[in-house]
Amino acid sequence: MTMLALTMIGVSSGNVSAAPNCNLARDLIGANLVRCVLNGADLSGVDLMDATMRGAKLRGANLRGADFRFANLAVVDFTGADLSGADLSGANLHGAIFVNANLSQAKFIDSNLSAGRLLNTKARGASFLGANLTGTDFTGADLRSTDFTDAIAWSTDFSGADYDGMDVTNMLVWNVTGVPWANSR
Repeated sequence: MTMLALTMIGVSSGNVSAAPNCNLARDLIGANLVRCVLNGADLSGVDLMDATMRGAKLRGANLRGADFRFANLAVVDFTGADLSGADLSGANLHGAIFVNANLSQAKFIDSNLSAGRLLNTKARGASFLGANLTGTDFTGADLRSTDFTDAIAWSTDFSGADYDGMDVTNMLVWNVTGVPWANSR
């Protein structure tokens, strides 16, 4: 199977992880992929704007340059996935898991990343402009040259993160751990 067309259909709780080198259709705008298992899938450059993917598993997936704008990605597991250059602006990512994921140059502009787990992620050059980071864990993350302008960081953990060159202009912080400037703002 080299192409699986899921455009405009609901595939709730589907499992395509058994298809090696699964290469999904490029246009999945508004798709319903709730709880789908897409581990290892190649979704690079796919347009998933406004998709509903609550609880989906995308462990180790290739999501480079994918468009997730305004998608519902609550509690999605992106462990080990490559989201470099992906656009997740305006997405609901509450409780999403990005452990060991590549988020370099990704956009999380005005996204809800509350209760997210971004442990040991590579997010160099990513934009979290205006994002809700309440309760988000960035432990051990590479956050060099990231933009956190106007972000909300309440009870956020940056322990062990590399934040050299991080832009925190107008960032709202409360009870933030792991950064020396958190209590001085």
